[in-house]
Amino acid sequence: MIRNWLTGRWDPCSSPYGESTESGTATYRLASELGTEAQFIAAIRAQWDSPGRGGRENVFPYLAAHGAEVTRKFSVLDIAETSDALTKAFSLIAGSEVPGSRMRFISASATLQVEESHRQFAEQEADLSRQARFHIDDAKANLARLTTIRDMFLHDNASAALWWCEGRPERLLELAAHKDKFSTAVNLLHGTPVDSVEADRTSDLINVFLAGLGPHHREHLLDQLARVFTSYDRPDLADKLRGS
Repeated sequence: MIRNWLTGRWDPCSSPYGESTESGTATYRLASELGTEAQFIAAIRAQWDSPGRGGRENVFPYLAAHGAEVTRKFSVLDIAETSDALTKAFSLIAGSEVPGSRMRFISASATLQVEESHRQFAEQEADLSRQARFHIDDAKANLARLTTIRDMFLHDNASAALWWCEGRPERLLELAAHKDKFSTAVNLLHGTPVDSVEADRTSDLINVFLAGLGPHHREHLLDQLARVFTSYDRPDLADKLRGS
């Protein structure tokens, strides 16, 4: 007859593990997703089978380490969810041998609590995260709006000029004095014309340079360029160069 570790009463039914079954409780601090800045206080209750007496110094550190791997994925603001995950984790290792000992772990459960200062810290962090997500979403919306304006009004110089004048004809006279600069700015903002010209110039320069080289130097230069493309995560271009 042994004492039931849950009720504290003597259980007349024999344990499947024999008279060597022991139980106990220990309290540990377990890190949350915020690390040691916001921790759970876990009262761990366990039952184990040991060929000798004792075993607390092996069982509870083992359970605490196993439990910490679970709780570090959760917020201290979600105690119920964390408790469920911890109970499931303990049930999965029930019946296994405690590493480094001859003891067999039977079962365990834990009651979680959180100190008020740790809860407040987690709430502040959660509030900062919400604000950050709001600002990110707002920036994305603003970017989408500006991109729409660019695509609609900066597609060519005429559309851009009409948009810039804002329905006031007198602004056309101001714009006439800066026509070339305005066109350059529109091309830079739209991207395509300037990029195409720059690409064509680069291509022409490489062709002219290669044309004056002998076979050996040409092969060496192409190999060096291929290495550059590879280092910039463009293996597709590197393969084309090596095959040319």
